[in-house]
Parts: sequence; structure tokens; C-alpha cells
Amino acid sequence: MRIGFVVQRYGAEILGGSEYHCRLIAERLAQRHDVEVLTTCARDYITWQNEYPEGTDRIRGVTVRRFANAHTRDIEAFNQYSEWIFANSHSREDEMRWLEMQGPWCPALLDHLKEHYRSYNALIFFTYLYAPTVLGLEVDPSRSILVPTAHDEPAIRLEIYKDLFRLPAAVAYNTDVEKNFLKTTFEIRSIAEETVGCGVDLMQGEGDGPQVAPVGGASADEEESAENFDLVTHMKSRGIQFRRRHRLH
Repeated sequence: MRIGFVVQRYGAEILGGSEYHCRLIAERLAQRHDVEVLTTCARDYITWQNEYPEGTDRIRGVTVRRFANAHTRDIEAFNQYSEWIFANSHSREDEMRWLEMQGPWCPALLDHLKEHYRSYNALIFFTYLYAPTVLGLEVDPSRSILVPTAHDEPAIRLEIYKDLFRLPAAVAYNTDVEKNFLKTTFEIRSIAEETVGCGVDLMQGEGDGPQVAPVGGASADEEESAENFDLVTHMKSRGIQFRRRHRLH
């Protein structure tokens, strides 16, 4: 099976957040599937400056295809605009401007996805928040899995995210708390969903507390998280029903 990951940043030195979660899952699935990551050339999520070279790379057994961002982020202007949009009535065009100002803004990645999406059996999008997910999920919802890594914050109340959460064929949650929050906030129409965890082994070991895997290691829950992505197969097997339900072709 050929699986494409879409994430805002990707690199062995990025050790936190959804990017790290994405890398752990991609590396696990690459042991059994043909995996490719579509990402930007950014290393820094504040500026989104292009620091990695554009093109194809190979990182820990995973093919990584990088695309240059069209521009960097003016964090002061973005923060000011965010304060305004979260507090005032506004249009969808205002929200799309906010999405571009937030970054990363990477039309080249989206163009590649539109041209090549049929070459993937499944597309896995990490993080609901950024433009590569918001615009990338629209390309082919029927083969898309969303890993939202979401929590209650002002941005998630924007109208563009109501549209986003209706789209994916499958949703993979990190926690049941996240799942309950999203299912009570949005109309989620996915044909498959799982709580896959996020790399913390909650099984009791010799100590009294939960065992946490060291950086670079894989906890039992990371392995389970990767195994739960067998919902890729489940989603694929039910893809025809999803397409019919949503009139997708």
C-alpha cells in the first residue's frame, strides 16, 4: 500500500508536537508500506522560513518530499489580525486571509497533491490547524485520514474548520478527551475512527507511575498507535460507500 503523509514540518531534529508524532507513525508504517511525506522546507514554525533544501530526501527509511513556502510569516501582523478576527464578525475571505497569514503557505505542495493524489492509497494529514491540511483535505476526502491533534482554542471556532471536519473518511484521535470534544463541536462524518494514542506507554512497569519512552525510542503505545493505523485498510475497504454517501468520484 502507498501512503502519503501531509505535515507542516518534518525532520529528525524536530522532537515535539504533531511533527514528531507524524514521524514516529511514518517510520513504523514504512516498515510494511511504501510511505512518502509531503512537507515544506521550513524548520521554524514561527517564521516558516525555507531552511531545508527543496526536493526529495530520505530520513530514517522514509521518503520526504519538500516544497518551498511562498513567503514567511510576519508574526506581529498575524497576532494583531488574530486578535481582530477572534473578536469581530468577519467573512470567509477574512478567514482565508488569516489562514495564509498563519502559514505555512505552500501552493507548490498543494499543486503536487492535486496532480498525484491518485498515486496514494491513503493520505494522512497531521494537525487540523494549518493550510496544507485545510486545503489538502479538499483534494480527495475519500482517501484521507485526519490526525487533528486538536484542543479547545480560539482558532478552532473559525468557520473554515467546520468544513474541514466534515471531510475526512477517517479520523485518528490522540485521546478520548480530544475525540469527545471534537465530536460534540463538529459534524464529523468519517466512516472510521480510532483513538490511536500519542507515544506515551500507560501500562504499569516496575515503578508506580506511567512509563514514558525516551526520545528516539518507541513505547508500547507508539507501536499500538502505528498498528491502529490499520484503519487505513478499513477506510480503503469502505471507500466506495463513502464516495456514494458524499457523491465523490
